[in-house]
Amino acid sequence: MRLLKMIWCLILVMGVCVFGQHPYETIWSKLVSDHTIIKKSKSISYVYVDYDSMVKSQNFSLLLRVCKRLPIDSMTKSEKIAFLINYYNIKMVETVFLDRSMDNPFFNETRDSLRSLDERSLFGLTSDTIYSPNLIAFFSSTIFEQLDVHIKNTLPKFVRYDRSVNILYVEKWVDRQPFSTTFKGSLFEKLAKDYDKLPSYHYSDFGNTSNSIKK
Repeated sequence: MRLLKMIWCLILVMGVCVFGQHPYETIWSKLVSDHTIIKKSKSISYVYVDYDSMVKSQNFSLLLRVCKRLPIDSMTKSEKIAFLINYYNIKMVETVFLDRSMDNPFFNETRDSLRSLDERSLFGLTSDTIYSPNLIAFFSSTIFEQLDVHIKNTLPKFVRYDRSVNILYVEKWVDRQPFSTTFKGSLFEKLAKDYDKLPSYHYSDFGNTSNSIKK
Protein backbone atom coordinates (compact mmCIF):
# COMPACT_ATOMS: atom_id res chain seq x y z
CA MET A 1 0.00 0.00 0.00
CA ARG A 2 2.83 2.39 0.89
CA LEU A 3 4.59 1.62 -2.41
CA LEU A 4 1.41 2.28 -4.37
CA LYS A 5 1.01 5.66 -2.67
CA MET A 6 4.61 6.56 -3.51
CA ILE A 7 4.11 5.59 -7.15
CA TRP A 8 0.87 7.56 -7.37
CA CYS A 9 2.54 10.57 -5.78
CA LEU A 10 5.36 10.37 -8.33
CA ILE A 11 2.87 10.21 -11.19
CA LEU A 12 1.13 13.29 -9.83
CA VAL A 13 4.32 15.30 -9.53
CA MET A 14 5.55 14.26 -12.99
CA GLY A 15 2.26 15.47 -14.45
CA VAL A 16 1.24 12.37 -16.40
CA CYS A 17 -2.11 13.27 -17.97
CA VAL A 18 -5.24 11.18 -17.87
CA PHE A 19 -7.91 12.05 -20.41
CA GLY A 20 -6.36 15.49 -20.93
CA GLN A 21 -6.28 16.34 -17.23
CA HIS A 22 -3.36 16.55 -14.86
CA PRO A 23 -3.78 13.80 -12.23
CA TYR A 24 -3.99 16.32 -9.37
CA GLU A 25 -6.89 18.00 -11.22
CA THR A 26 -8.71 14.67 -11.43
CA ILE A 27 -8.30 14.02 -7.71
CA TRP A 28 -9.35 17.54 -6.78
CA SER A 29 -12.39 17.37 -9.04
CA LYS A 30 -13.49 14.11 -7.39
CA LEU A 31 -13.03 15.60 -3.90
CA VAL A 32 -15.12 18.63 -4.80
CA SER A 33 -17.81 16.41 -6.29
CA ASP A 34 -17.89 14.09 -3.28
CA HIS A 35 -17.88 16.75 -0.56
CA THR A 36 -20.09 19.52 -1.88
CA ILE A 37 -23.79 19.95 -2.58
CA ILE A 38 -25.52 22.53 -4.76
CA LYS A 39 -28.63 24.35 -3.56
CA LYS A 40 -30.64 26.69 -5.75
CA SER A 41 -32.51 29.80 -4.70
CA LYS A 42 -34.34 31.91 -7.28
CA SER A 43 -32.46 30.03 -10.04
CA ILE A 44 -29.09 30.92 -8.50
CA SER A 45 -26.75 28.07 -7.53
CA TYR A 46 -24.95 28.07 -4.18
CA VAL A 47 -22.29 25.46 -3.38
CA TYR A 48 -22.05 24.17 0.19
CA VAL A 49 -18.93 22.36 1.39
CA ASP A 50 -18.34 19.55 3.87
CA TYR A 51 -14.97 20.86 5.03
CA ASP A 52 -14.46 18.25 7.75
CA SER A 53 -14.99 15.21 5.55
CA MET A 54 -12.93 16.62 2.69
CA VAL A 55 -9.90 17.48 4.81
CA LYS A 56 -9.99 14.17 6.66
CA SER A 57 -9.92 12.12 3.43
CA GLN A 58 -6.67 10.44 2.40
CA ASN A 59 -6.80 11.94 -1.06
CA PHE A 60 -6.88 15.44 0.39
CA SER A 61 -3.73 14.79 2.41
CA LEU A 62 -2.08 13.38 -0.71
CA LEU A 63 -3.14 16.40 -2.70
CA LEU A 64 -1.57 18.80 -0.22
CA ARG A 65 1.75 16.97 -0.39
CA VAL A 66 1.74 16.81 -4.17
CA CYS A 67 0.77 20.45 -4.75
CA LYS A 68 3.79 21.58 -2.75
CA ARG A 69 6.05 19.72 -5.20
CA LEU A 70 4.52 20.60 -8.55
CA PRO A 71 6.99 22.56 -10.76
CA ILE A 72 4.97 25.73 -11.32
CA ASP A 73 7.84 27.52 -13.08
CA SER A 74 7.71 25.01 -15.95
CA MET A 75 3.92 25.21 -16.39
CA THR A 76 2.20 26.85 -19.34
CA LYS A 77 0.01 29.87 -18.66
CA SER A 78 -3.19 27.82 -18.67
CA GLU A 79 -1.66 25.19 -16.39
CA LYS A 80 -0.39 27.86 -14.02
CA ILE A 81 -3.75 29.66 -13.77
CA ALA A 82 -5.65 26.43 -13.13
CA PHE A 83 -3.09 25.28 -10.59
CA LEU A 84 -2.98 28.56 -8.66
CA ILE A 85 -6.78 28.73 -8.44
CA ASN A 86 -7.08 25.10 -7.38
CA TYR A 87 -4.21 25.27 -4.88
CA TYR A 88 -5.62 28.48 -3.39
CA ASN A 89 -8.98 26.75 -2.90
CA ILE A 90 -7.38 23.57 -1.55
CA LYS A 91 -5.50 25.62 1.04
CA MET A 92 -8.67 27.59 1.76
CA VAL A 93 -10.51 24.37 2.61
CA GLU A 94 -7.68 23.35 4.94
CA THR A 95 -7.59 26.83 6.53
CA VAL A 96 -11.34 26.82 7.19
CA PHE A 97 -11.10 23.35 8.73
CA LEU A 98 -8.23 24.48 10.99
CA ASP A 99 -10.09 27.72 11.83
CA ARG A 100 -7.18 29.90 10.76
CA SER A 101 -7.08 33.32 9.11
CA MET A 102 -6.79 33.63 5.33
CA ASP A 103 -4.98 36.93 5.75
CA ASN A 104 -1.51 35.55 5.15
CA PRO A 105 1.24 35.77 2.49
CA PHE A 106 0.24 32.60 0.62
CA PHE A 107 -3.29 33.77 -0.19
CA ASN A 108 -2.26 37.39 -0.81
CA GLU A 109 0.60 36.45 -3.13
CA THR A 110 -1.52 33.92 -5.01
CA ARG A 111 -4.20 36.54 -5.67
CA ASP A 112 -1.55 38.96 -6.95
CA SER A 113 -0.06 36.31 -9.23
CA LEU A 114 -3.43 35.39 -10.67
CA ARG A 115 -4.40 39.00 -11.26
CA SER A 116 -1.23 39.51 -13.28
CA LEU A 117 -1.99 36.41 -15.35
CA ASP A 118 -5.72 36.96 -15.96
CA GLU A 119 -8.09 39.11 -13.90
CA ARG A 120 -10.94 36.71 -14.55
CA SER A 121 -9.16 34.11 -12.44
CA LEU A 122 -10.04 36.01 -9.24
CA PHE A 123 -13.59 34.76 -9.77
CA GLY A 124 -12.28 31.24 -9.18
CA LEU A 125 -11.11 32.02 -5.64
CA THR A 126 -13.64 31.17 -2.99
CA SER A 127 -14.06 31.27 0.78
CA ASP A 128 -16.37 29.91 3.47
CA THR A 129 -19.33 32.21 2.75
CA ILE A 130 -22.15 31.70 0.26
CA TYR A 131 -21.55 35.17 -1.18
CA SER A 132 -18.15 34.28 -2.56
CA PRO A 133 -17.62 32.47 -5.88
CA ASN A 134 -18.78 28.85 -5.76
CA LEU A 135 -16.16 26.17 -5.19
CA ILE A 136 -15.47 24.19 -8.37
CA ALA A 137 -12.45 22.40 -9.81
CA PHE A 138 -10.66 24.04 -12.73
CA PHE A 139 -8.83 22.25 -15.55
CA SER A 140 -5.87 23.59 -17.47
CA SER A 141 -7.24 22.22 -20.75
CA THR A 142 -10.41 24.34 -20.53
CA ILE A 143 -9.49 27.04 -18.01
CA PHE A 144 -10.37 30.10 -20.10
CA GLU A 145 -13.77 28.75 -21.17
CA GLN A 146 -14.45 27.70 -17.57
CA LEU A 147 -13.66 31.18 -16.27
CA ASP A 148 -16.10 32.81 -18.71
CA VAL A 149 -18.87 30.40 -17.70
CA HIS A 150 -18.03 30.70 -14.01
CA ILE A 151 -18.23 34.50 -14.10
CA LYS A 152 -21.59 34.31 -15.86
CA ASN A 153 -22.88 31.90 -13.20
CA THR A 154 -21.36 33.83 -10.30
CA LEU A 155 -22.48 37.37 -11.09
CA PRO A 156 -26.16 36.74 -10.19
CA LYS A 157 -25.03 35.88 -6.63
CA PHE A 158 -23.52 39.32 -6.30
CA VAL A 159 -26.50 41.50 -7.19
CA ARG A 160 -29.86 42.48 -5.75
CA TYR A 161 -32.12 44.73 -7.78
CA ASP A 162 -34.58 47.22 -6.31
CA ARG A 163 -36.95 47.91 -9.16
CA SER A 164 -38.82 50.70 -7.31
CA VAL A 165 -35.73 52.94 -7.40
CA ASN A 166 -33.81 51.21 -10.23
CA ILE A 167 -30.81 50.49 -8.02
CA LEU A 168 -28.58 47.46 -8.40
CA TYR A 169 -26.90 46.51 -5.12
CA VAL A 170 -23.60 44.78 -5.77
CA GLU A 171 -21.91 42.57 -3.17
CA LYS A 172 -18.77 44.19 -1.73
CA TRP A 173 -16.76 41.14 -2.80
CA VAL A 174 -16.55 42.74 -6.26
CA ASP A 175 -15.27 46.04 -4.84
CA ARG A 176 -12.68 44.30 -2.64
CA GLN A 177 -10.99 42.56 -5.56
CA PRO A 178 -8.03 44.31 -7.23
CA PHE A 179 -9.82 44.51 -10.56
CA SER A 180 -8.73 47.14 -13.05
CA THR A 181 -11.20 49.91 -13.87
CA THR A 182 -11.59 48.49 -17.37
CA PHE A 183 -12.38 44.98 -16.16
CA LYS A 184 -14.82 46.22 -13.53
CA GLY A 185 -16.54 48.29 -16.20
CA SER A 186 -16.94 45.18 -18.36
CA LEU A 187 -18.61 43.40 -15.43
CA PHE A 188 -21.14 46.19 -15.01
CA GLU A 189 -21.84 46.10 -18.73
CA LYS A 190 -22.70 42.40 -18.39
CA LEU A 191 -25.02 43.19 -15.50
CA ALA A 192 -26.73 46.08 -17.29
CA LYS A 193 -27.80 43.84 -20.18
CA ASP A 194 -30.45 42.27 -17.94
CA TYR A 195 -32.28 45.56 -17.38
CA ASP A 196 -34.26 47.75 -19.77
CA LYS A 197 -33.15 50.93 -18.00
CA LEU A 198 -29.56 51.42 -16.89
CA PRO A 199 -29.59 51.07 -13.08
CA SER A 200 -27.53 52.91 -10.49
CA TYR A 201 -24.91 50.80 -8.70
CA HIS A 202 -24.24 50.68 -5.00
CA TYR A 203 -21.95 48.29 -3.12
CA SER A 204 -23.59 46.44 -0.26
CA ASP A 205 -22.57 43.86 2.32
CA PHE A 206 -24.80 40.80 1.86
CA GLY A 207 -23.49 39.19 5.06
CA ASN A 208 -21.19 36.31 6.01
CA THR A 209 -23.54 33.34 5.84
CA SER A 210 -21.43 30.17 6.03
CA ASN A 211 -21.39 27.73 3.11
CA SER A 212 -20.37 24.89 5.41
CA ILE A 213 -22.59 21.79 5.36
CA LYS A 214 -24.12 21.43 8.78
CA LYS A 215 -24.32 17.94 10.28
